[in-house]
Amino acid sequence: KISKNEFNYLKENQGKLLSIKGFLFLNSLSTKLTTESIENKDLIDVVLQIECNLKEMPNNHIFIDLSRLNEKKEVLFDLNTTFRLESIHQDKQIWLIKMIATNDGELIIKKYIEDTHRQIENVSISIIFGKLMCDMNEWNQSQKYFEFLMNGLSCNEDLAWIEHSMGQVYHWKGEWNEARIFYDRAYDRMMKADPVRMKDSALVLTNIGEVLHLQGKYEESYEFHEKALTIIKQYYSPNHAYMANSLENIARIHRRRLRNDEALIGLREALRIREAYYNDYHVDIAMNLNQIGNTLLCQGDYNEMFGYLNRAMSIYEKYYQSDHIYMVETLQTIAYLLYQQEKFDESFNIYQRIMRMARNIYPSGHFIIAEILLGIANIRNEQGMYDESLELYQQAVIMLMNYYSPAHLDIVYFLNCIGDVQLHGKVDYEKALEVHQQALTMLETYYPSYSSHIANCLNRIGNVKKARNQNNEALDYYNRALKLQKDYFSSDHIQLTSTIINIAHIFFIQRNYDEALEALEQALLIERKQNVSNHINMGTTLNNIGNVLFSQNKFDQALEFYQQSLTFSKQFDSLNYTTMSTTLWNIGNVLCAQKKYTEAFSFQQKSLNMREIYDPLNYTQIASNFNSIGTIRNNEGNYDEALIHYQKALTIYENYCPSCLQDMIV
Repeated sequence: KISKNEFNYLKENQGKLLSIKGFLFLNSLSTKLTTESIENKDLIDVVLQIECNLKEMPNNHIFIDLSRLNEKKEVLFDLNTTFRLESIHQDKQIWLIKMIATNDGELIIKKYIEDTHRQIENVSISIIFGKLMCDMNEWNQSQKYFEFLMNGLSCNEDLAWIEHSMGQVYHWKGEWNEARIFYDRAYDRMMKADPVRMKDSALVLTNIGEVLHLQGKYEESYEFHEKALTIIKQYYSPNHAYMANSLENIARIHRRRLRNDEALIGLREALRIREAYYNDYHVDIAMNLNQIGNTLLCQGDYNEMFGYLNRAMSIYEKYYQSDHIYMVETLQTIAYLLYQQEKFDESFNIYQRIMRMARNIYPSGHFIIAEILLGIANIRNEQGMYDESLELYQQAVIMLMNYYSPAHLDIVYFLNCIGDVQLHGKVDYEKALEVHQQALTMLETYYPSYSSHIANCLNRIGNVKKARNQNNEALDYYNRALKLQKDYFSSDHIQLTSTIINIAHIFFIQRNYDEALEALEQALLIERKQNVSNHINMGTTLNNIGNVLFSQNKFDQALEFYQQSLTFSKQFDSLNYTTMSTTLWNIGNVLCAQKKYTEAFSFQQKSLNMREIYDPLNYTQIASNFNSIGTIRNNEGNYDEALIHYQKALTIYENYCPSCLQDMIV
């Protein structure tokens, strides 16, 4: 039985090659289909008529009789076989699908077997076969297969590797407690062997570390990876694939600690090893590329990361013609990149696509589905759809809380997203403060050494205090955050800049312009010293300095910094239309203050056009443009046109931001 969607897909692809990246279990009782009624109207009964010339098929296409599995005598037909879909026609109530097996998947299977043998000496083809099923997302079939091997174990099979493989099945399925049980059994068996199988244990320790990482137990995970690395250094070549695995796993923990520079060093070294080791395309290389892309994304290096992600996808598409969880993860990174670049429609389309893929892979739910919901919620938040955004965030948090226990760093991040929407979108200060405080408590309880994450929470609480005009309290939170960051990183680390800018904003509000300017110049110095020419915040920092100078009536100096911001954005951040439109607006305001009304109008119009095209839902900023244009026309004595623009601004404020009316009246 197949679904209607699967059936329609097959009908559309008659005459084409089809790779079934799973394993066909053929039922010997299929003749009964002609007499049985269809119980599920959403499923379609089909009979696969497969032509296969055994003499022409390569030796590594394995046909295994699994008749002992149950009374229905299911037979595992093949693995990774490519078929030519010849025809589909109906015979009575049954659809007959005719396919011819080809050997197009031969090279991939051969390479998989060779690579596995290089990494695990003396492992049997039977175990490799089950591992391949697992690696191709066929977890239930792989589990069924390994259970069969354990129950009917022959003297030639290695029970430790079978138990390890069962752990990997549960690992992939997201059932981490069960995975840990089997990993521990495999490890204990290796340690009790005579002689002790210390060399083999490195892989098991690595997998235990990976499970702990997924559970949010990063420091415990780090200990297992360090232990595995010590064994790998003793028993394996420095350029072995296991060395790359350890380096990548440790790098991922560094990234969780927000030590992205250290993470990137480890990931690049892992990539170097893998490219030399495999001497070709390989899934592990693609995974490595995706991890580098993720780290560059954290650093705001969008230009370089896109190349890594494209390389990763090209490898996945060569390995997996159907959906695979690795493809979901890489597309997820690409979608987030597009979101950061404010390409919301493109980002949303990818999130929708991978949501379908993820639900198909994990029909019972998975944390990655929550992550995709988060991505969609981020887009809706930026589009001003705060209710929908909040609902999606809350769905995601509930899903994670049911999945993780009792706490997880991802839950902290999701809670902070909810708090941000409550603050900036719903303007509900009490709820925002409550959620951010919940996140802070979780961090201080379960991740007390993760000072940078705690600092981020303190910054968010400070933002709520600032919004409530509790500026002294806000400043206290910002200073606490800055102290934690200086102790955790260094006094000139890029992570400090956002906190320093927050402190500068408080000084600006309090009209302590000299102190505000000093703080902003410190932030800019850090950004330039780190040589982050493509750092997304530098344009904003230049704008903020211009704002302080503008408030001091230092118009020429302010204009100079605004021009620097505009030049920087055009050169390094050309897709950041939010920053560019703000800079154009600022330049227009300076020119208006200098009574250069014609030039001022030109910049305001450019800013307005950019916002209406690229950020049409940012109503308050569009209203600000109309208000500024009205001021220009009013100063020129063109009162009728000024009134028209003031009225446009007023209408927007009344509909979308009533609280903004007070500023307009003033």
